[in-house]
Amino acid sequence: MKKTNSIIQKLLSLAVLVTAVLIMFSCGKASRNRHFNPTEIDSTLSIVHDTVSIRHLVDSLKDKGEIGDITGDFYVACVMYHHNPKHAMAIIDSALARKVVTEQDRFFHFMVQGLDIDKDVANMHYDLALRKGQRHINDADMDYINSHELLMSSFVQTLSNMARCNIFLERYDQAEVYLKRALDLTDSYISDPTHSNESLKELKTYRLKIAVDAMIGYCNMFQYERGRVWVEYIEKILDNLAKHPEEMDVNHPYIQLQLLAIKSFLLEIEGRHDEAAKAYEEYQKNHLYNTPVGRANSVTYLNIAHRFDEAVANSEEIEPLLHKRGMKYDIENLQGFVKQRFEAFLGAGERDSALAVATRIITALDSAKLWERRDKSMELAVIYQTHERDLQLKDLQFSVSLHRIISVAAFVIILLIVYLLWRSYKYNKVLTEKNRRLLAEIEQREQENQQAIEQLEAAPEAELTTGQQLYRRLCELMKHPDIFTDPDTNPDTLARMLGTNRTYIYDAIRECADQTPADFINSYRLRHAAHLLSTTNDSVGLIAELCGLSRRTFYRLFSETYAMSPSDYRKVVMVASIVIIICF
Repeated sequence: MKKTNSIIQKLLSLAVLVTAVLIMFSCGKASRNRHFNPTEIDSTLSIVHDTVSIRHLVDSLKDKGEIGDITGDFYVACVMYHHNPKHAMAIIDSALARKVVTEQDRFFHFMVQGLDIDKDVANMHYDLALRKGQRHINDADMDYINSHELLMSSFVQTLSNMARCNIFLERYDQAEVYLKRALDLTDSYISDPTHSNESLKELKTYRLKIAVDAMIGYCNMFQYERGRVWVEYIEKILDNLAKHPEEMDVNHPYIQLQLLAIKSFLLEIEGRHDEAAKAYEEYQKNHLYNTPVGRANSVTYLNIAHRFDEAVANSEEIEPLLHKRGMKYDIENLQGFVKQRFEAFLGAGERDSALAVATRIITALDSAKLWERRDKSMELAVIYQTHERDLQLKDLQFSVSLHRIISVAAFVIILLIVYLLWRSYKYNKVLTEKNRRLLAEIEQREQENQQAIEQLEAAPEAELTTGQQLYRRLCELMKHPDIFTDPDTNPDTLARMLGTNRTYIYDAIRECADQTPADFINSYRLRHAAHLLSTTNDSVGLIAELCGLSRRTFYRLFSETYAMSPSDYRKVVMVASIVIIICF
């Protein structure tokens, strides 16, 4: 037996060694890009904003082995989204389908997941974004996220996007939960003294962007009171930043522009006309006011303030701006921008111009489904082309790695089978030995009990106490199996048969056997059951019934008394009897 165990142990050691070698061989490329600097990669690629240059740069870095496919897909998708959103979404899908091999892959796969959710929100796929976002948040490893600022920013953006989705789906309380979590995380990052001044500046700007998204989202859903809360929050932060100009970011003027546009609108609908006009004057002082976006965003306030001539002038930028940004006439843009132009013309009394805009709105509404079908077709075409290229690459890699994977898998399965057989053998050996010891202890205990009863029966009656005399009569009565196998047998039954009362029965059993009457009766039932288990082939359930016990109670009492199940007891007794026969 010792020789067999030694051989098994040697086989296991050899199997582990061979498996490790095969895994190292099959995953030889996993060491590539193991050590990388996310900040350096981001500073190199994030400054490129045209599609041709980003592709050339990504291909160059991939050829040098400095970045992987997922990293390249992330930065190409970021740039491509501003030029061809559908193509960008196809690249994101392709990146998410790639296998994560290196630590760099893991890092930028997380970034791509955040980008995917961001684009779903931008495309108003709120339910889809919520599902992806919740899964992304549930799977997040906060220790890993806190290890780098890019991961922090991406995760906070996901929380902000979850809030925006809930706002647009009118789940405002849930939106506030996500907003609070996003801001709490951002504040904790800002309070970390290990961040550089530049990183702190970016994080503070990010906090403002979260608040601006919430403010705009609530106002778009006509939740003006909630929007007002975020206006005050943004004002408070901007006032604090004004005291520290060195912490101001290039994005702050645009944030101030958005704040004043919403603030003037909210003050006007609250009837605070003078304050609204003053806020609008501040809005006009912002140097971004004269941009197409600045003038277009002022139309909402001007219409509600009945300053229709100014609204008409500023709304001239709306439709050209939509065309310039490649934004089609979908329902949201019709309601949010083109409708404002219609209201401006109508309020200014320019009914012909208003009619022309209304005609375009009706035409756009009629063609909305056509836009959706066209976009879907383009999206499928781009996805197909991207997947075709990926499939070609995967086919080349598949033929190389298939035999390695099969070899490793087969060897691991063999190793697992050998290990399980060895464990099963060891377990059964230990269990059998344990049960043998228990059986010997049980037999010794039964012999001692029987000897005590025989001594009691042999003793002169004059030397016995009243309790011992009653106990001797009780033991004589219990020699008849019909007594203790009756399920209805109890202390009252025994007392009635012996012509005494329950109290005397209890005292006698306690004095002589140190048991309760119930335990005394059950001990006879269990001894009878042990005899039937060792001498018959009856089922355990039938034996329990023959002993006057329910199946569940029998299992519990037998296991507590003999420290093994009835089935194990039968096996041990059979093995012991076979050993005795062989020895004999």
